[in-house]
Amino acid sequence: MKKMKISVLFLATILALSATSISYSLWSETLVIEGTATMGNVDIEWSLEGYGDDERKEISSIYAVIINEGNTLEITLDNVYPCVNYWVFFNIHSKGTVPVHFKNGFVGGSSASDYGQYLLDKGIVTIENVPVPSETHGYTVVTGPIENAQLHNCYAWFGHLNFHLTNELWNQLVVDHPDWHQGGGPYTFTISIMGHQYNEEPTGPGPDDTDGDGISDDQDNCPNTPNPDQNDFDGDGMGDACDPDDDNDGTLDINDGCPYDSSKTSPGECGCGVADTDTDGDGVPDCVDNCPNTYNPGQEDNDGDGIGDVCDDEIMHINNINIWPEQSEDCYYYMGMLIFCDYKTKGVAGIYIADVNNNPVQGAEVFGTWSGLASNSVNGITDPAGLVIFKSDVVEWSSLDPIHGDFTITIDNVVKTGWIYDPSANVETSDSISI
Repeated sequence: MKKMKISVLFLATILALSATSISYSLWSETLVIEGTATMGNVDIEWSLEGYGDDERKEISSIYAVIINEGNTLEITLDNVYPCVNYWVFFNIHSKGTVPVHFKNGFVGGSSASDYGQYLLDKGIVTIENVPVPSETHGYTVVTGPIENAQLHNCYAWFGHLNFHLTNELWNQLVVDHPDWHQGGGPYTFTISIMGHQYNEEPTGPGPDDTDGDGISDDQDNCPNTPNPDQNDFDGDGMGDACDPDDDNDGTLDINDGCPYDSSKTSPGECGCGVADTDTDGDGVPDCVDNCPNTYNPGQEDNDGDGIGDVCDDEIMHINNINIWPEQSEDCYYYMGMLIFCDYKTKGVAGIYIADVNNNPVQGAEVFGTWSGLASNSVNGITDPAGLVIFKSDVVEWSSLDPIHGDFTITIDNVVKTGWIYDPSANVETSDSISI
């Protein structure tokens, strides 16, 4: 009975509102979400199906491994040379709770340098999707570019990575990065995948990043080409990754044998980045001239030390000094008895000049100084035995007034064109004899 009264009262109230023309309605409001509505988690992993090469001489090798908790494919190539095709078959698994797509595609990198990105940019490494029947291993069929496809969770894509150097690309690699091609490897580079929730598209304000390299389009010098390093060799505001003329010399990179050297369009004899300067004008560039500052078009090098004969500075030193007195006398006698003698005495020195192997050096001019009982400067040229003889001034004396002292020879310098005198290697620099 009590419940009935309440119902009647509520109905009466509604009727009273109607009678007085007062309108009413239930409350309602629209909830607007701007940006991305995250519905779950994105989880992408690589897995390997196999790798190898088409080279049958068993010289080259390729090795692939999954690192970084399944998100990165690391590839190492060794003994690489042109016209060999290397391949890696892989799967990309979507293990998250929501569908995913690769808005940013693949991003190449390297464990040591920008090697991987260079390979991708130059087309030496290509990555493509290989469709397979959807009923096989739960794969999904993708007919377009992988960036435009949707990968449902718990499915996988099958892909193919191809590494192929044509002769033309090999030559370009040698020019761009000569340090990479020495010995054919080993080269190690990585490729990582970047996936996003399928419904993730910017709807509010914020910078776009078309190429997915982490640089917003308004700041990116290659907005449509991934280049996180933003390298710009010629400083023209267009990044190297998308600049058709990287050195801004008026010759497009595809026709430029030295795309990063504005002074050259072909490597020449010295290679890109090194001018083919010929300082001595002998027709041989300095970079390969064994005497870059001395004219020698024949490049003669008798001792094979890489230095041309005309500028090969050999090293010489004093190997030995011998010294002895040379004397004459005039004696006076009385009734057969010696009264006294007059003497003329001088010092004599033999100086031997030798090379680093102690072989005699002919034609060296030696400069020396006598001191002690005599004081005079001397110089002379060595003979085939490497010997030069120096004599001091004559000293006169008498037995009635004898003298005592030394004759000392000191070598001041040794010179010869194309040779270096090394005093520190001398066996001795001076010698003396007493009388």
